[in-house]
Order: sequence, then C-alpha cells, then structure tokens
Amino acid sequence: GAAGRPRGRARGGGGAYGGAGGFGQDYDGDNNPAGRGGTAYGSTSTPEYEAGSGGGGGARYVTDNGGAGGGIIKIVATTLTINGTLSANGGQGNACGSPGGSAGGGGAGGGIKIQVTTLAGNGLLRADGGRGGFSVTCEGGGGGGGGRILVVATESTFSGSASSAAGPAGNIPPLAEGENGVAGSYTIAPTV
Repeated sequence: GAAGRPRGRARGGGGAYGGAGGFGQDYDGDNNPAGRGGTAYGSTSTPEYEAGSGGGGGARYVTDNGGAGGGIIKIVATTLTINGTLSANGGQGNACGSPGGSAGGGGAGGGIKIQVTTLAGNGLLRADGGRGGFSVTCEGGGGGGGGRILVVATESTFSGSASSAAGPAGNIPPLAEGENGVAGSYTIAPTV
C-alpha cells in the first residue's frame, strides 16, 4: 500500500487507500509540506482485497508513530440487518514525543464489502481516515485518506449511512498544520 512517508525532521504524511493521505507539515514552518502523504490505490469494486495503509512516522523520535491503517470487513449473506456500526477506520497519528519532535500521520480507512440478497437496518458503515498527530509542542501530521465501501444488495430497506471521510490534519493553532487527507469511495451496486 501507499503509506505516508517522513523526510528530514518532517511530520509524518497520512496513509492512503481510497483517498490520498495529506502531507505532514515541515519542521521549519516555511509552508513547504515535507512528510508526503500516500497515493490512493485499489479498486471501488474490490475493497475486500486491500486494507488501508498506515500513516508515516514522524522523523525525530521513535515514539512519533503514524496511525494504523483500517482493516478489512467482508460480509456475504442471504439476509443482513445492520443496526450498529461496522468500522474499518484508520488510527490517529501519535503526538510528538517531546518538544521539537515530529507528529505521525493518520492511517487510511480500510475496506468494507457487503454482499447480500436482502439488506435492512439503520446502522452505520465507516471507513474513515485517521487524524494526523498533534500537540502543543509541534506541528501536525497529515490526515489519512478515506477507505473504500461497496454494498451489493438485490433488495434493500437499509436506511442507515456510510462514511469514507478524509482524516483531518493534526493542528493546534497557531502552530503550522499538515494537510487533510482526501475522501475515499462509497458505492452501491444492485447485483454482482
């Protein structure tokens, strides 16, 4: 996958999957993003084959880790009722370990595929990107990209919602911030 990458003393870039990861802010505050975010990859038709990538670690201390990428959920059934939350969210990047450290990037959302004859319920499907790491002593890491969600149902009375939102950049004003990730995909198909 396309994990976020740090460079120099940069904050970690966000991981990618359905959407690209955001850049982490550079150390000297000159607004040239340095910790690159990952590049989007994968297919809207096969989200069950790839998970979200982790965010890039900050480049100064070993504790400045990026957030974990979201996993994979695949459900194949005749009838499915979703009234709760199915989540394959990316994790938040770690804050910098000490002053002058480098916050980690957020992990990308993962993949969800629901393949059923009948879908019902009012629940929530989530494959959101994780927030970039942040603290009051360092600039923020990039947000993770959103994941991918595919729902294939012959019949549906499902009234819930789905989200593959971008992870926000880590930021505590007035410190410089990283960039938000990019939203992923949500696809509804009547049959396979």
